[in-house]
Amino acid sequence: MAAGLIALVVFAACAFWLRLELGSIYASFDHAKTDGDQATSVMITAMNQATEPISPPGAIKAPRGEISLSQLDWTLWPGVFVAAVLVGLVGWGSASGALRPVEWMRWQAAEVTAGSLDRRIDVPVRRLGIGRMSIGVRAAIAAALIASGPLIGGVVWLRSEMRSWDDARIGAEMEAARQALDSLTVVISTGQPATVVPGDVGTYLYEVVYSDGRVESSTIMAEAEQRNNGPFLYRPRPGETAGSYDSYATVVMDEETFNRLRDLLPYYQGMGNVWARSVTVHGVTATIYVFERLTVGPEPTEALDSVLLPGVPGSLVLIGFVAWFSTTRSLVPVEWIRMQAADISTKALDKRVPVPSRRDSISRLAVTLNEMLDRLENSIEAQRQFVADAAHELRSPIASLRTVLEVAADHPDRADWLAVVRDAVIDTRRLQDLAEDLLLLARLDSALPLPTDRVDLSEVADSYANRVDLRADAPAFVTGDAKQLNRLLRNLVDNAERHAASRVTVTVLSTEHRVFVEVADDGPGIPVADRERVFDRFTRLDEARDSDAGGSGLGLAIAREIAVRHGGTLTVGDHAVFTASFPRA
Repeated sequence: MAAGLIALVVFAACAFWLRLELGSIYASFDHAKTDGDQATSVMITAMNQATEPISPPGAIKAPRGEISLSQLDWTLWPGVFVAAVLVGLVGWGSASGALRPVEWMRWQAAEVTAGSLDRRIDVPVRRLGIGRMSIGVRAAIAAALIASGPLIGGVVWLRSEMRSWDDARIGAEMEAARQALDSLTVVISTGQPATVVPGDVGTYLYEVVYSDGRVESSTIMAEAEQRNNGPFLYRPRPGETAGSYDSYATVVMDEETFNRLRDLLPYYQGMGNVWARSVTVHGVTATIYVFERLTVGPEPTEALDSVLLPGVPGSLVLIGFVAWFSTTRSLVPVEWIRMQAADISTKALDKRVPVPSRRDSISRLAVTLNEMLDRLENSIEAQRQFVADAAHELRSPIASLRTVLEVAADHPDRADWLAVVRDAVIDTRRLQDLAEDLLLLARLDSALPLPTDRVDLSEVADSYANRVDLRADAPAFVTGDAKQLNRLLRNLVDNAERHAASRVTVTVLSTEHRVFVEVADDGPGIPVADRERVFDRFTRLDEARDSDAGGSGLGLAIAREIAVRHGGTLTVGDHAVFTASFPRA
């Protein structure tokens, strides 16, 4: 946006200067038309007052080309705005492109969890050319390159417009001088003094030199002739003519005459045409000289080039600098985020990176990083608690096993070695079951890809028909891992058997989009306040805190993890009815 605003200021300044230059050309063009119209009006009046009919000399033509300031404004100022908007869009595009890696890093950071801590955010690698430059330099180069298009195109259009306007101005001034020549021809032919033709105008000057030595000139020219001690151009000899009545002739001034004329008439800036025509009245030849005045320098495009040649590179440098500055400044929050992230470790996971107030990719990156840190902090805290709980759970069977073996070893003659071995086997099985549960949870947490096999849950439930009342009349296919789904059902049945009074029921139901598995028992049920807590790891309710009477406290947690990994849910309702729901295959 900053690049667009700077471009708007630069383009508007150039357009304002051009408007002033073209305005002066238009003023000269308009004056030339007015002067020509006045001369023609005098000629028509003289023709109407003539005692004998007289035809107009030459061929009066309208000035070559038409120019309009309003039409220029309708083209110039919208063009300035469009060019500035284009530069702004280019600067925005270059900055957005430069910030694309930030958004890419945000997407990758959003996928990092405690279960995928081995994932890393890709570091953009650029080995060649402009890719090795900083983001700010790349944005500056892109903005300058794209801005060069409108600038160069504008320069070409400006030069073309300036030349066409100057051509129209030159044509109008030439036609005004010729109209003055025609008017003077008619006025003198009718015997009127030449001075009735307006001469103190901005477009032309004239002097009329008679063969008898008389001179009639416009006021300004007459004053210069007095300082020159006579007319600037030669007096015709009797019978000598300079152009016919119906033609236009030009006189080439020598350099000395031109310099003298310019010295005596300071505002006579350049060498214009000198139109001439001879008229014979009552035996006296009058040679009419009309001098075109150059109201603008001989080549306006040279003045334009003197401004544009340094102005265009300077504008590109300015636009590039603004793009570099704005992009570099916009990346300052990224550096703040990097510095803050460098201070975050596993011992200080409560820290968060600062979130900029702007709503852009950088602020979204900061929010995503903070969300990732939230997930990591929660996951690591849960893992710490899990390790502590696991150590506590392992301590009981290990301590029991050690006690049995130490007592037997201290009193070998009184030990019932068969009972010792039986107790040791029981404790070893508890350790084995706990270790298997822990390993399974670790695999579930690692988020390894699931198999895509079609599994019939009715068939899985049929393997428990000797332990439960089974209600599964039709196939119920889901997609996933048959072993894990079997483990889910086994954990639910084991839990139901521990709390049932006399009966456990398993129901498998398949609908159009979902498959449901319900495991119910006729036990006391689970209080509403504990229906979510039972799925936490190492959780036992008050009546089942004894690990000998209950499980390890991991069965329901494992069952829910399996359900979630298969895109399903596991909930508990009234009367201890556990319901697992899966998408139908």
